[in-house]
Amino acid sequence: MFSRTTSSPLNIDSLTSDLFASMLPPSHLLLITALTIFLATPCFSQSAVLWRPQEPQRGSTWQEDVSMEVAGMKISVGSGNQAIDGGGYFSFHEIVERKHTGVGRQEARMQESTLQGTLAFLGQTADQMQGGVLLGKKMLGKKEQDAWKFEFKDVKPSQEEQKALDAFAGRTGLLALWPYLYGTQARKKGETWKADTTFLTKGNGKTASPLTIDLNFTFVDVEEKAGSRCARLGVTGFFKIAPSEKNPATITLDVQGDIWREPRDMVDVEMNLQGTLKVSGAKANDPKLPPGTALELSAPFTLKRTVKPVK
Repeated sequence: MFSRTTSSPLNIDSLTSDLFASMLPPSHLLLITALTIFLATPCFSQSAVLWRPQEPQRGSTWQEDVSMEVAGMKISVGSGNQAIDGGGYFSFHEIVERKHTGVGRQEARMQESTLQGTLAFLGQTADQMQGGVLLGKKMLGKKEQDAWKFEFKDVKPSQEEQKALDAFAGRTGLLALWPYLYGTQARKKGETWKADTTFLTKGNGKTASPLTIDLNFTFVDVEEKAGSRCARLGVTGFFKIAPSEKNPATITLDVQGDIWREPRDMVDVEMNLQGTLKVSGAKANDPKLPPGTALELSAPFTLKRTVKPVK
């Protein structure tokens, strides 16, 4: 079947095949094998459960490769005739290996981390290129009250390292949150549905955060990806963060793309997304600028993420 509820490491299909092989003559085995393939294929291709509350298998190790590029960034600082326009380019690449050591526990090692970008204003450019401060370091992570926290073992991080650890924890939390959007219902090939956003509300039914998620998923097909039979999903829609007292900006992320999800282990083995990040009404917190100076930003982006098991 395409979707399994067992987390047992035993290969039941293989054990069953071996058992039948020991009892039946080759001709009967061939007939049963053919019937099994014929009957199993329609179930495999028509429906799948894409998410359920389960922890990764203890001791399993996965490598994540994430790359993001922003080309054609447009920035406006100021207002009206006094606004200064600029542009920019940004790219980010990170490879991390995660070993799941228990419920809400993992060990992570940063294998590659680079950030580079260019900003241009008034004919002047400023380039930035750096390697992540977490590169090559082992981090211990634990989830408490639905939030991830990472630290070094027996070593106190510097201020810069702590900032990077907090950012890494935030990315880990977002990645863990994404599959909730698929919902727990079995989805059929060709089906389109709204993202499940019930986690955004409290018991009183009121929105618990200024975040709005309006996404549509489509079960496009069943395809081979990274050596596994995966559900290919199409996604389109937007995320929006409304202004608040602490953050007066409106942030909108339009997104569309494709995802290949392996439903046995509940892993998105590949994700290819593109869209535009827009920020309006943000304050330009620069002492060189007049108080209340606003920042507007539009940044088209592409993002690719792959996940594979480490043998």
